[in-house]
Amino acid sequence: MEDIVCTTSEELVYAVQNFPGRSIELSPLVTHIELFDLIKKEVRPEVMKTLARLVRTNTVLYSIDLSANDLTAEEIEPLVGALKENKTINNLSLYGNNLGDKGVVGLASALTMNTTLQDLNLGKNNIGDVGAEAVAQLLKSPCNRLTSLDLRTNLIKDVGAIQIAEALKINSTLSKLDLGVNLVTDESAIKFAEALQENRTLSNFFLYSNKIANEGIDALHKVLRVNKRLLQLNLSGNKGTIKQIQDIQNSLEDNQGSFLEAQNEPEDDSIVMTKEQYRQWELQMKAYGEQVEREKQQLREETAYWEHKCGEVTQAQNVSENTERQLREEIASWEHKYLEATKALQATNTKVAILEARLEERSRTGSQLDLVTLVLAAAGGIALYYWFKKDSQ
Repeated sequence: MEDIVCTTSEELVYAVQNFPGRSIELSPLVTHIELFDLIKKEVRPEVMKTLARLVRTNTVLYSIDLSANDLTAEEIEPLVGALKENKTINNLSLYGNNLGDKGVVGLASALTMNTTLQDLNLGKNNIGDVGAEAVAQLLKSPCNRLTSLDLRTNLIKDVGAIQIAEALKINSTLSKLDLGVNLVTDESAIKFAEALQENRTLSNFFLYSNKIANEGIDALHKVLRVNKRLLQLNLSGNKGTIKQIQDIQNSLEDNQGSFLEAQNEPEDDSIVMTKEQYRQWELQMKAYGEQVEREKQQLREETAYWEHKCGEVTQAQNVSENTERQLREEIASWEHKYLEATKALQATNTKVAILEARLEERSRTGSQLDLVTLVLAAAGGIALYYWFKKDSQ
C-alpha cells in the first residue's frame, strides 16, 4: 500500500480523516504549514493516532487546531506523547473539548520541557483547580515559552487561580492570559494584583464574567498605576460599579498612551537591560531570525515548485496543440477521401442507370421482333396452304 503524499494543509486534513490506517507523508516541497484545521471534524481515535505520528516525525507543522471535537483525556494521549518530542509546533488549540483536569495535567506535564509552543488554547474544557495548578507549574518551567494562554469558560476557582497568580510572579514570557467565565472571586483578584506588581510581560489580561466584586476590582485598578505594561484589562460582567470600570478604562488609556510614546522615542544608549531581560530579548531575536529564514526558504521552494509546474503546463499545452493540429489534418484527409468516395459512388450510380435503361430498351425491342416473326410465319403458312390447294386442283 503506497504512502499518501500531501502538499497542502487541506490535503493533509482530508488524508488524516479518511485514511487513518495509511502512511501519510508531506511532500518535500512543503516547508511550512501554519494551520492544521480539524475544527468540528468528529475526530476518531484512529485519526488521533495518525496525527500523533505526523507530530512526532514532521518538522513543518507549526499550528494545530482541534477545537470542538469533544476529545477526552484518553483520546488525546497519543498527541500528548508526540508533543514531548516535537520541536516545531508553536500554536495548539484544544478549545471546546472535554479534557477535564486529567487531560490538562497530562498535557501540561508533556509540555514542561517544550521550548517552542507559544500559543495554547484550553478554553471550555471543564478544567477545575487541579488542572489550573498543573498549568501554573507549566508557567513556572524555565523551558516554557508560552506567550498566550486561553483558559476561558472553565470551572477554575480561587485555589487554582491563586496558583496561576503565583506563577506570574516568576514567568517572563506570557503576554496574554484569558481567565474569563470562570469562578474567580476577590481573593484571586487581589493575588493577581500582587503578582502584576512584579510581572512586566503580561499586557493583555481577561477576567470578564467572574465573581469579582469591589475589593478585587479596586486592587487591580491600583496596580495599573505601577504596572504600565498592562494595556488591556477586561473586568466586564463582574460585580463592580460603572465608575470602577470607567476608572480602569481611563488608566488603561494612560498606559496605552505611555506605551505608544515609548515606542516612538529614539533609542537611548543609556538604557541598560537586566541579564534576564537581555536573555529574553536575545531568544526573541533568535526565534524571529529563524522564522524569517524559514519563510524565506519556503518562498524559495514554493517559487521553484510553481516554476516547475508552469513548465509542465507549458509542455502539456504544446503537446496538446500538436495533437490538435494532427487531429485537424487527419479529419481534413478523411473528409477529402469521403468526398472522393461520394463522387465515385455517384458516377457508379449513373452507369448503373444507363445500363438499366439499355437493358429495358433491348427487352422491349426483342418482344416486338418476336411478334413480327410470328405474323410472317402465319402469313407464309396461309399462302403455302392456298398454293398447295390451288396446285391440287
